[in-house]
Order: sequence, then structure tokens, then C-alpha cells
Amino acid sequence: MANERTIKNYELPIENENHADPSETPVASAMQQTEPIELPVEEVEQQEETVVGESWEDETEDSIDSEEYDDEMEESAVSEDWEDDSEDWEDDSEEWEDDSEEWEDDSEEWEDDSEEWEDDEEPVTAPARQVRRPAQKPQKGRTRQKKNNKKKHIVIPIISGIILLFLVIMVIIGLSEMNGFKSHAKKMKADLKSVVYCIKDDDFSGASEAMDEVDNERLYLREKINDPFWSLVAKFPFLKGDIKAVNELLDIVDDACNLIVHPFIVQAKGHLLSDLKTDGGFNVSLINSYLEFAETIVPVVDEMAVRINSIEFGPISKGAVGDYTDKLGSLIETYEHFKKYIPLVEAFCGHGEDKFYIMLAQNSAEIRASGGFPGSMGTVRIEDGVLDIGDFVSVYDLLPMGQAFDSGITDQEIQLFGYMYAGESHDACFNPHFARVGEITKASYEEYNPEYVDGIISLTPAVIQDILNFLNATISLEDGSVLDGTNATRIIQRELYIIYQGVEGYAFVNNDYVDSMFAETAKQAMDVLVGNFKLEKLPDYVKLFEHGFQNRTIMLWLADPKEEKLVEAVGASGNLNSDENNPKAGIYFSVCDPSKLGMFVEILPELSEPTVLPDGSREYTMKVTLNNYLNEYMDKYFINSWFVLGGYGGNIQSYVYFFAPAGGTVSDFEIEPWMWQDVMLDEYEGLELGYMLNLFLYPDEPVTVTYKITTAPGVETPLTIDMTPTLQDYR
Repeated sequence: MANERTIKNYELPIENENHADPSETPVASAMQQTEPIELPVEEVEQQEETVVGESWEDETEDSIDSEEYDDEMEESAVSEDWEDDSEDWEDDSEEWEDDSEEWEDDSEEWEDDSEEWEDDEEPVTAPARQVRRPAQKPQKGRTRQKKNNKKKHIVIPIISGIILLFLVIMVIIGLSEMNGFKSHAKKMKADLKSVVYCIKDDDFSGASEAMDEVDNERLYLREKINDPFWSLVAKFPFLKGDIKAVNELLDIVDDACNLIVHPFIVQAKGHLLSDLKTDGGFNVSLINSYLEFAETIVPVVDEMAVRINSIEFGPISKGAVGDYTDKLGSLIETYEHFKKYIPLVEAFCGHGEDKFYIMLAQNSAEIRASGGFPGSMGTVRIEDGVLDIGDFVSVYDLLPMGQAFDSGITDQEIQLFGYMYAGESHDACFNPHFARVGEITKASYEEYNPEYVDGIISLTPAVIQDILNFLNATISLEDGSVLDGTNATRIIQRELYIIYQGVEGYAFVNNDYVDSMFAETAKQAMDVLVGNFKLEKLPDYVKLFEHGFQNRTIMLWLADPKEEKLVEAVGASGNLNSDENNPKAGIYFSVCDPSKLGMFVEILPELSEPTVLPDGSREYTMKVTLNNYLNEYMDKYFINSWFVLGGYGGNIQSYVYFFAPAGGTVSDFEIEPWMWQDVMLDEYEGLELGYMLNLFLYPDEPVTVTYKITTAPGVETPLTIDMTPTLQDYR
């Protein structure tokens, strides 16, 4: 065609087994190309002013991809098309960034091609007339595979979309399957409850059937989690953790069923739980058998606790089986908490040997440092494998008047705790260290009765109200009084005394009658506790007693020193603080004049934040307010009896003790309002203390004692307060 100009093209050999490597074939110059390409007239006219002799560097920017020499260039030299291609390339590169892993692989290949292209560059002489193209920056390597990459950029999103769709489908199926796991886990939990209920009712065939259902559920879940679908799902990182978590949980459930539940069914079948309660007590032989079983599973439960706490659930598995795991973890934690009592209960039950204990009902109305005057006393006997709680009787029926020769009371104790402590065996409770109360009571009883005492149990009347509240039970006394979980303490610690002993002339006559009703209350409370005992509520019973241990309304002393260590280990001893790492400040109070004014005593301690001293010890400021609330009740009740008011007409004569924590000190005592007596300092049971004898508390005239408490050096555990239990919360 006359109006068309031709541009010669290259031909490069195609790389295959019959041709040489393209990188080794020299590139011919533009003048050596033989196949013409016709250009439109308009384009030729637009290019008339092309500058001859442009450098090869410009030309190489427009070079034709050596791997596409078969295809016609079709206006590839036109600048507008190139700019469009550049925009396409930029768009494609954004898509390419999404496929980062493939881009990194292709970029490595691209760099190799760039090096080959640089080797292929050889300067040649430009033709006389050359088409001018807009100057562009070198695009080494990138221009050579532009079309192939565009094809890849189309294919890659399609493949990615297919993979994404596949993953979505897998997740949907996985969620559905996990929801199925949740329903099976719930059924398994319900079946385990059925096992417990059947064992309780001695229905062992029902227990076995329920356990078969549990086994079927866990085996189903095991097979499901191991099928090919889940094996495939487990390869995806965002689901792999969920599958692993479910597998770990199933392993724990397998161990729980095989090592605990199945053996427990065998244990229960041979030792019927229905035989636990006897007339007035418990089957200790049965208790011992279950204690032995509990000891055998301790290592298993300990290991399970570690394993279940290490499971890392994902969002899917947590929603599917998290409830089951939380329940199992809660049961394990409960067992871990209560297992510390196993050695103590075994020691108390005697390991098959007979035991005898004295139970003190310490009357807080006649408040003493360790609790109160033991107006009534009961017995606990373990004989021939049966535990029996005896009737409560007057303290004067079980303990002698005077003090036992073997009590070992020291001159220092007489100085600290007074002449009544030294003169009467039933006044050992003036000492706040319950181990000494136990030792003195044991010596006094054995001197008066030919029977060995294995230990002493202390209960205050507040425990009776706590028991009735816990069991939602009531007690009816001889005079028609009805005690429940809201009024028991108020009735037996105030109402009975004011009704029957609040008027002079009737007090002495009614004294024995009031004591008998107090003893009747204690006995009925024990009967209610035994008669309403339910095995499934055992954790709640333990919590009830733990509360008593913490506020000193329940205390235990065992004569065997090794067994007493077990009591101390669970915090039930009522002893003075001896552990430096768990510091306690002791505040103990006794009414030393015989009266029933304990109901009106209030002790309010206030402890400051600590200051760390240079030696690492911590210093606290303690403020203790002592008050006599008698006037609040004088208007409601007519009280005109020294049995209630004591020898000082309602003014409380008291002994008060402020003990330092183990390894610490007490100092800088200040009393407000000022009194003629100071706080005296001493040391008892290895502890520093300040004390006041014959401190008078007048109605509505509070006394405040402020002092410094310092813990042992380096102790970081916060200081706590241990004090005589009062009745201020039960008024």
C-alpha cells in the first residue's frame, strides 16, 4: 500500500528441545526484520517529526517481548495504548498483591528474566526514519511478561474464589457439626447426673444403663472427630485449634469415665450410700471406705486439673463444648479444694479405731476470749464403726469444780487470764489459744471420768442459726419458742434470759430451766444436721463448716500432735497465729464478771493500709472500738436481775487482748477517752501482745484503742484479723 510505512519485526526461535536457548541467540537489528507491518496514514503523518537517531535506550523501552514474536504487535507502539496498558498493569498489580505468596514466586522468576534481558541488550544503529514514542522509564522485565501476567491475574482470582468458597462451605459444615457436639455433650452431662442419682437410690442397674449412654455419647464424639471430614478440616489453621481442643477434652472425659466413674459405681455397689445414716449418727465404716476411694483418685484428678486448664479452645469449640468443660472444671476444682480435708476426716473417724470427743457449746452471752462459757456439753462417740452424737448436759455434770492437777496452768497464764481461769476447769475459755482450752478440758474430764478424750469440739450458738438457715429447718422448744434461720441466736442468747432470768426473785429458780432449754437447742440442732444430711450437698456442708472455722464459731483440737497438725492445716484449730507468711492480728475479749451481757458487746476493728518499712516489714495502724449496747434494749425489756446485768448493774468488766502476728510486734497504744490504766505488754505462745484487765465498758460510752502492728520482715501477704466471735450481727 502506497501510503503505508513498514516496520520490520524480529523472529526469535521458540524454546524447545530442537532449538537453542533464547538467551544464547543474538537479537537482530530493526533493519534486518523482513516481515512488514502496515501503519495507518494518520499515524504516519503524526510521526513525521520523529527525531532520527534516538538512543537505543529509548528504543529498548518499546521493545517487543521476545516470547511473543509470533503475535502481531497491533498498535502496541501507540503511546495511548501503552498508557492504557500501564494503567491496566497498575490495576493488575493491585490484584496481584492479594495473592502475595504467588507474587513472591513470580517476582523471583521475573528477576531472572530481567538478568537475561540485560544480557541480550546490544546497541544497534537506529533507522533513518523512526517512529517517535513518548519517553518512558525503563520497565525491565515487567514489560516482557505483561500479557502472560494479565492472564495469570484473571486466573488467580478465580482459583482464589473457588478455594474461598470451599473454605466457607467447610466452615458451615464444621459449625453444624460442632453444634451437634454441643447437644451430645449436654446429653452426656445429663446421663452422668442420672448415674449419681441412681447410685444414691441403690439402683445400680439404672446407673449402669446411664453410664452406657455416657459411653455411647463419648464414643460417638470420638468417631465423629476422627472421620475423614474432620481430618481435612484440621488442616486449616483457623480450625485446627478447635479440633485439637475437642480431642483433648474427649481424652479427659475418657479418663474420667474409665478411672473414676466406672470404679465409683463398683465402690457404691459394694458400699451402699443408703447405709450412711444411722440412728443419731453416721456409719463411719462406710465413710472410711469412701475416704479410701477418694484417696486413690487424687492423682487422677490432679492430672486432669492440669490438663483441662491447658486446653486452648477456639471460638467454635468453646461454644460447642465449653459448657461441658466448665462444669467438669468446676467439679475438679471443688474436689481439689475439698481433698485437703480427707486426711483430717480419716484421723477424726479413727481409721477403724474407737474415738471419743467432747463437744463444748460455748455460750456467747457469757462471752469469753475463745468463745464463751461452756454452759452445756455433749459427746461424740465412734464405736464399732458407728458415730453417735450424745445428749447435751450441764457442764457441771461432765467437768469437776476446781482445776485439774494435770492442767499445767502457769503463773504467766494466771497473770494474763485471771483468777477464774486458774480456779475453775470450765473457765479455760478465758484463754484465746484453743489448743490450751482443749488440753485443760481434756485433763479436767479425765480426772473426773475414767475415759480417754481424743479431742475437743467447740460450737457457739451462732452455728445453730447458720445450720437452721442452711437446711431451712426449725426447732421447737419446751416453752413453745420456735427457732429458725433468722431468730435462733436472738432467742437463745437474749430472749430466754430476759424472760426467765430478767426479774429478781425468779432468776435463780429458772436458772436450771434455761440451761436445759439451751442444751435442748444444741441437741436438736445436731439431730436436724444428721437427719437432713444429703450427700449431694456435701460441698455446701463443707462451706458451712469453713465459715465457722474462719470466724471461730467452730473449732477443733485433737490430742494426737500429728492429727492436730492436720487441724491446723485446714484452719480449724482456733489457735493463735503461728505462720509468719500468713499474718493475723488477734483481738480477743472476755467478760470477767458473771453476767449475760455478751449479747450487748460490740467490737469494731479498723485496719489501715500498710506502710513498707526499710527492712521489708509492713506497718499498720489498728483502731479498735469497744462498745456496750445495753441501753438500746433496756427500754424494750425490764431487766432487774444480777443474773443478766452482773455485779456492776450492766457495766461490763472485761479483759481485752491485742496480739501481734507471728514474727511481728505491737506498739504505741493509745486509749480514748483517757483511763487510769495503761495497756500492758507481754509475750505468750511466742507472740507479743498488749492487754488490759478490768476495762469497764459503760452503756453507750465507747472506748477506742489505737496502736501500731508490724509484720515480720519480708512478708507481703496482707494482714488479716482474728477475733472473738460476737453476736452483734445477730441482735
